[in-house]
Amino acid sequence: MSYQVIARKWRPQNFDQLVGQNHISTTLQNALKNGRLPHALIFTGPRGTGKTSSARILAKSLRCPNAVNFVPCNECQICQDIASGRSVDVIEIDGASNNGVDAIRELRDTVGYMPSSGKYKVYIIDEVHMLSTSAFNALLKTLEEPPEHVVFIMATTEVHKIPQTILSRCQRFDFRRISTRQITERLRLICQTDGVKAEDEALWVIARQGDGSMRDSQSLLDQVITFANGPLTRASVVEILGLTDHALLYATLSALAERDTSQVLQILAKIAVAGYEPSLYAQDLMENLRHLLLVKIGQDQATQMVELPDSELRSLQEIASRLTEEEIHFLFDMAVKGAGDIARSSEPRIVLEMVLLRMAAAPRLQDLASLLSGAAAPAPLAQA
Repeated sequence: MSYQVIARKWRPQNFDQLVGQNHISTTLQNALKNGRLPHALIFTGPRGTGKTSSARILAKSLRCPNAVNFVPCNECQICQDIASGRSVDVIEIDGASNNGVDAIRELRDTVGYMPSSGKYKVYIIDEVHMLSTSAFNALLKTLEEPPEHVVFIMATTEVHKIPQTILSRCQRFDFRRISTRQITERLRLICQTDGVKAEDEALWVIARQGDGSMRDSQSLLDQVITFANGPLTRASVVEILGLTDHALLYATLSALAERDTSQVLQILAKIAVAGYEPSLYAQDLMENLRHLLLVKIGQDQATQMVELPDSELRSLQEIASRLTEEEIHFLFDMAVKGAGDIARSSEPRIVLEMVLLRMAAAPRLQDLASLLSGAAAPAPLAQA
């Protein structure tokens, strides 16, 4: 199954199907029911969070003749035409390729014509921040005095590039980055529906790489399904996507917690064999040290603060129990400095080796409050 098929099959068809954007769907549904929908809206937020899909859903809600409480049927010809981009009354404009003033002047000349059917004509301008200054000026006049039958929906990932004169005439909706847990649940549903066997941890890896984007996560899912040609395991996903194995990262954290230099040497040998990029490994190590600290200081809120599967959270909690907060801070500072040294070095692999060995040889730390209270300092661990 190609990504285009997955994207089309799992594209939201109504507001209830939007993932992680309940504040958007509720506000738009209430505005429709109360007759308070503005004539110009701006959807802004990270890529792949549902901005264009929401614009199409809103267009269907306004134009579907069979809509019940503004919920489109998604079966009539009007809904199908909007979903496929063929509707003559829902005009989609790509701001990146139609960013000149002529395209907006053409829009301004046609905006006064009534829709061929229904009550509303909808203009969806994607990547609106790409419009030129003259194009924005041409659009401004239309937004100041929009016809009653026209609704403008503008989508952008860079709202700061849109002039304030435009923003002040639009109602703004901020789309949020989708949580890794919510993306994982949707990927699990896709796999179950399409008959693809997949481990939960494999789906977590894919969702984590999606970085809050449902579209990117679906694309990665299609990629690993195609290459794996069988059940999806964590190991196969890590190999296909060329990622750092989290098991190796946790082994690194455990060795650093124990100050075990011999174990670190074995890990360095595995890093060399696997061919991991030193700078990426250092970044992953910093991220996991951050997770380690959050788990250490907020175990009750760990599942909300750190988006990881339960098995990985348990691993972090076990490692955190062997370290003080001060030690984690110290190791993180060393990792940050090491990452900077790796980025500037002509021999990044050697620098990574030295950074990890230096971290493994770091002294034990204890917080001042414990020392003043007379608590015994942790005994130094024997080196292997």
